[in-house]
Amino acid sequence: MKINKKHIAALILFMIFSIQLNAQQLVYKPINPSFALGDSFNASWLLAHAQAQNDINDPNAKTTFQRDILEEFSTSLNRSILSQLSKKILNDTFGEGMMNEGVYEFDNFNVEISSVSEGLSVRIIDVSNGNQTEIIIPYF
Repeated sequence: MKINKKHIAALILFMIFSIQLNAQQLVYKPINPSFALGDSFNASWLLAHAQAQNDINDPNAKTTFQRDILEEFSTSLNRSILSQLSKKILNDTFGEGMMNEGVYEFDNFNVEISSVSEGLSVRIIDVSNGNQTEIIIPYF
């Protein structure tokens, strides 16, 4: 049997139309992290590179080495006072004694203690900026 060009062409056409082709739309996803719309996890990479290229320094910014020792001491003292006060409130509330109602003044803080229907109300007022925190300790 002799194979001629017509047979080869027919065989190629048969193969083209008989094979079922599956394809999908091509979607481009950039690999380079410089493209912001690529992957949302590249944000930290972009931020790190932007900060590395930033040559502008804030003259008023405090570095970690510029510390005010008196300010740190005052902050530490305030934390100690508030810690001891919270221990006393919890001990007096849940212990045998009862804490006296009234207003206590500590450095930059005023502490108001009063009885309310829900329990013991402790209001801490920061005198320096006026911020208030109210804690209600329920009766058991």
